[in-house]
Amino acid sequence: MQATKWIAYVQVLSEEERINQYIDELVQAGKRMEEPLVLFLDTEIADFKTAYKRVSLIQVLPRDFDDVTILDVLDKPKCISHFIENVMLKSEITKIFHNAPFDLQFLGGEDCPSVTCTLKLCREVPYHIFPFKAFSLDAVAEQLISADTETPDEFKQTLLYTDKEEMQSSDWGVRPLSNEQLQYCAKDVVVLNYIHDRLCFILQPLSDLDSGSIESLEGRMNHISSQWKSLDSEMNHLQECLRSVMIKNEVLETPYHKLSTYDRTTTQVPLKVLASVISEKNADVDFQIVLTAKLLKELNKVGIDLSDFEHIKKGSVTVNKQPSWRLISKGGLHGKADSQKIVE
Repeated sequence: MQATKWIAYVQVLSEEERINQYIDELVQAGKRMEEPLVLFLDTEIADFKTAYKRVSLIQVLPRDFDDVTILDVLDKPKCISHFIENVMLKSEITKIFHNAPFDLQFLGGEDCPSVTCTLKLCREVPYHIFPFKAFSLDAVAEQLISADTETPDEFKQTLLYTDKEEMQSSDWGVRPLSNEQLQYCAKDVVVLNYIHDRLCFILQPLSDLDSGSIESLEGRMNHISSQWKSLDSEMNHLQECLRSVMIKNEVLETPYHKLSTYDRTTTQVPLKVLASVISEKNADVDFQIVLTAKLLKELNKVGIDLSDFEHIKKGSVTVNKQPSWRLISKGGLHGKADSQKIVE
């Protein structure tokens, strides 16, 4: 896993000419690199709670660089356009955000190429790989740090937030910005770098499974099958017991569960009656009816098959067939033969 490091310094650029010069230099530096340029990015938005939101800052941390650059683009639309045109719309530059859809509202839109969203990655991590409970930048960082035994403690401490809510709600439209605001901005992209690196490390086992052999995958399934069946059985039993006890004691809600009730209503009418009503009303009714296997069987009993419908109106019968693959256990799982459907 690539090690995340704290940045050596933070530079803030506020003059339009210098901002555009930095963007151009960054792009040129990327072209000279052997690996594609990877940028960890974030934005701060002024007047966030109004209809007139403005991009205040763009924070930039290039991978393998030693500094965070904060672009002060408040009321500088030409600088923002220059950044979008030369960075956001370039497919050869990888852009990494947390909650990318939000930032992309202000930086080129959702069609920007080569964008990675760590929030999306977190939501896609299977629970058994890492049980995320919250997905904000600071919450994700805290959860990953608590499980991280490789990164030095002194560095991990620098990634924790103590003033996240206060800084988020601060006024990003005021100038000059405070040192606390600027340090907070710089910290966001460093934390983003850490989160991305840890996610890549955590998701590696999934990549190994995707490229694994049939034998290795079946071996892993055999290994966990007995535990899975035991836990699944116990969970189903506990849920049924809890439901019964809550109903008995007239408890509708606990801190963790809630009882809900609904009436399942079905309406049935004999086919002859339905046909008679349509005829009597002279109703202009002509819609498709799904002929289930059970209904076809009943029609066959009285000598009606699909060809009879085609005889009355050619092309009236539409048969849709979609292949459905099922994985069936053949008894290899802990030596017990069954035909249980595992996945479809």
